[in-house]
Amino acid sequence: MVELDAFEAPDFDPVTYVNDYCQKKSQDAPMDRYLTELELRLQLVSEDIVGKLADASSRASLRVPSALKELLNIQSDLASAQASMAEVQERVNASAVGPGAQAVDTLRQLERVKGRMQTAADTLEEASGLASLFHRMDSLFADEDLPAIAAALAGMQRGLRVVGDSVPGFADGPARLATFQARLRDLVRAPLVAALQNRQGGEAQQLAGMLEGAGDGASLERLYCAAVLPPLRAAWEQVDPARAPFVSALPQFFEQVLGLLRGEAGWLAEAMPCRAPALLHALVTALFEAVEAEHGARLAAALAAPRGSPVPLERLAAARAAALDFVHGAAEAIVAAGQGGAAGVPPLEPLAELVLRPCEAALTGRYAALEGDALESAARAAVAALTAAASGGGAGAGAGGGPRGGAPTGGAVRAAPRAPAVEGLAAALEAGAAGLAEAMHAALARCDLLSSHALLPELAGAADEAARQFLVAARGTLAARLAGAGEAGVPGAAAPSEAAAAAALEAVVPLVPASAAVGRRLAAVEAALRAAAAAVLDGDSGAGGSGRGAQPAAPWRYDPGAARLEAGGGAVRDAIARLAPAAGRPTPALPEAMAGAAALQRLVHDAVLSTALARPRALFAGLPAAREYVAGDGAAAMPSFSAIPLPAITAAGEYLLLLPQLLEAVLLRDEESAGAEDALASVNEWTSRVAAASTQELTQRLRQLPRLTRGGAGQLAADLEYFCNVLSTLGMEAPDALAGWAAGAAVQGEEPGEAAGDARAAFGELLAAAEGKEGRDAVRAVAALRGIQL
Repeated sequence: MVELDAFEAPDFDPVTYVNDYCQKKSQDAPMDRYLTELELRLQLVSEDIVGKLADASSRASLRVPSALKELLNIQSDLASAQASMAEVQERVNASAVGPGAQAVDTLRQLERVKGRMQTAADTLEEASGLASLFHRMDSLFADEDLPAIAAALAGMQRGLRVVGDSVPGFADGPARLATFQARLRDLVRAPLVAALQNRQGGEAQQLAGMLEGAGDGASLERLYCAAVLPPLRAAWEQVDPARAPFVSALPQFFEQVLGLLRGEAGWLAEAMPCRAPALLHALVTALFEAVEAEHGARLAAALAAPRGSPVPLERLAAARAAALDFVHGAAEAIVAAGQGGAAGVPPLEPLAELVLRPCEAALTGRYAALEGDALESAARAAVAALTAAASGGGAGAGAGGGPRGGAPTGGAVRAAPRAPAVEGLAAALEAGAAGLAEAMHAALARCDLLSSHALLPELAGAADEAARQFLVAARGTLAARLAGAGEAGVPGAAAPSEAAAAAALEAVVPLVPASAAVGRRLAAVEAALRAAAAAVLDGDSGAGGSGRGAQPAAPWRYDPGAARLEAGGGAVRDAIARLAPAAGRPTPALPEAMAGAAALQRLVHDAVLSTALARPRALFAGLPAAREYVAGDGAAAMPSFSAIPLPAITAAGEYLLLLPQLLEAVLLRDEESAGAEDALASVNEWTSRVAAASTQELTQRLRQLPRLTRGGAGQLAADLEYFCNVLSTLGMEAPDALAGWAAGAAVQGEEPGEAAGDARAAFGELLAAAEGKEGRDAVRAVAALRGIQL
């Protein structure tokens, strides 16, 4: 016989079948005959199967007509039944609104009465059973029959739910049930704790089922914690600050607890898989509720010192990171323990909040103060370095110490003291700003680590205050050092020589890039704060969610920063939004810092400009009293075209032409450096600024001329032509006022009373062609000095 089982297998392979069949051949049987017999048998079997299939098919074909007829009969019966139901429904509806309405209402009332009677009967039955259970409980407890007690309490609980308050005799039923549950708990406590401690899974499962069946499932978690918690508490007691720093000992404690927790998770997953997640959750909760107060106190002590450094915050970050790692490890153990059971995982977020609560409380209460201390300490260090540099640089450029020299007109020559070397002061200013900015960037990184930037408003306030303190001290130091810079040009002051002016300029110009660097450093910090605030508002502050949900997906991750933002509500987000960049909101994130940096730059720029103007101002100071402008023409007066500029004008022009070289020597020390292009732009900017200020100083002195003779006008024309050429060489156009003075001085005419009409006409043409109000005012001033009425 051929067995058909092999052919029914889903992985049937004919080659394998033939090979297996050949293995059964006897040694003396020829192979070809053996295979021929197999082929014949298979053919006979297949023919038999084909015949049976044909017979079954023919019989099925004969049954098709009768089956169709039966289906038609069923359809007819169904249509008839639907018609009958419709007729009955119409009758009921008609009776409800017609004469039979009263009968229908009576039937409905009878149905309600019947239902109430059934409910009463069920209640009486439950009450009878409940009374019997209450009566039997004492005897069951006397026998200490735990399964029977658990079953009775389960029935009692069910009966009280049914009876409720409807039977006065059972008004004290819930209280009596609680008493019986407590008695059962006392009986179960010792064997259950022993079973849990000895890892007797079957016994523990049975006793736990009794408690849950009796409606006292919460006691199971308490008893489990009582059995397993002691070794975990012992691990906490080993974290002794007297033996090792608390923060450095925390990771070892968390790792030890996590190891014990994983061991419990493995055992519970096999012994009580349905209860494992809840029991582990309760165990971790009980442990950290018990140590929460000590945890907070020890952490506060660890953060108490040293003040004025980031060390306390670094300790807090380390403690928080260790706690967060433990939370994630514990969550993985709880989730893994529940994968073999039907019960869900309890919410993990409250557990995470409990473990991290001491760290988060310290963060909330002390972050602003600790970060403020650290940043203010960095600011004080920068101020100390700046003060030391200022004290070691010699006398300031102020009164009595400024570089003076040369031979002023009609004055004695004074020795020029050595110009103060402020390279160290500028370097200290820039280094101090760099150190403070670096501390602020480090604080921003800590803020991300500690709160996912949820504490940005507190950080911004601390950074702004630290920057304010540094900038106030820096302005005071520089103001004292630069006091009196450029005081030449006042009556009686000597004009500094070209060398002295260059030395004085070299002494203050290095502060220009240094003060600009201060502003750039603080602007970079502000930009980083704004970017972090924008990331928080866009939801990009950190990875992972807060972990809400009854059945979290692995790997579950908790984000304390997101939880802090959620807990803070709109107030925290609004405070962060005020830091983020937005159209129509020009308010800086560091208002005091940016205002202080701008004030520092103004102080330096004013001092540099005053120092650079010292020589031109002193040279121009004597122009109103120059005899060349008021001397009579005389018969031997030289033609105006042969006049040469006054020495003061020539010296001022040569100084301005030398100014780019002086500035490059200080600002552009390395043409191949990365900042060479900016330095060259600064040289051009300051050259133009000093030249413009010198031009303004010159025009102010010209307005002080008492009068201007014809010969004096020729001299003034030569002076101003030279000065305008100097400006042109520097790439500047003469301002309208200076151009007006030069054009007016170039008008040649008779003295007042001698054919003044020609000069008046020439001035009229100049007035009409003058550019701007300042140009016209200058033409009028020259005409007035010449005594020509326009």
